[in-house]
Amino acid sequence: HFTERLRGQFERQAQFIADAAHELRTPLAVLKARLELGLRSDAPQTLRHTLEQAGQDTDRLTHLANQLLSLARIENGARAIAEGGAQLLDLSQLARDLGMAMAPLAHYRGVALA
Repeated sequence: HFTERLRGQFERQAQFIADAAHELRTPLAVLKARLELGLRSDAPQTLRHTLEQAGQDTDRLTHLANQLLSLARIENGARAIAEGGAQLLDLSQLARDLGMAMAPLAHYRGVALA
């Protein structure tokens, strides 16, 4: 049973990697084409427009990469929960620690933390 679950996990991971590669390949090709087009242009306006578009393409790629990383983290967390390996987190302690860390900044800005 464990081997079957492990095999299924590897298959899902391989599919995820293939999907991620496919999702990234197209925007990267578009970005490269835009940059090559910009390098061929002598007109400052065309070059500026091309660079602006390349910046927007880069933003979309960054967003996509962040989504893929979030998905991978969620998958890892779900796997840990399913396998009983997840750790309990004391949120009240985390809140206290964060409050203590932010207290000097809050005091400096005149904000009271409670």
